[in-house]
Amino acid sequence: EDSFPLASIIQTLRNISLPNFVGCEQTQACFTDLLTSIGYDVGSFPSYDDYSKKMDGIASGQPLKNYCGTFAAVSQCFGQESDSCRTPTVFASLFNLDGIDAHKFVSDLDLRKIMCDNQE
Repeated sequence: EDSFPLASIIQTLRNISLPNFVGCEQTQACFTDLLTSIGYDVGSFPSYDDYSKKMDGIASGQPLKNYCGTFAAVSQCFGQESDSCRTPTVFASLFNLDGIDAHKFVSDLDLRKIMCDNQE
């Protein structure tokens, strides 16, 4: 008999990764709200390149004010859940992204926070 049966290893891995995703429903809903606020349909998650191009058009003026208002609400919403909900691994799982796009979207949140903090 194997001393480490595969089923037991898989169960252990599941137990390790489970807490990362449980309780991140708010993060998923709030980030979806942020995307719909800039014109994406619910359920159609953009590529990062497409999103980035769209965000380039929201760099100043009223569009930026509108976005930052939504972003502030979304940030409060994020605050209701653990910071671990906003890691690339969790974003990849929540939104069915590849690792590279997940990293870009998570990093982008920091960038947008700075952008909104400095809008005035």
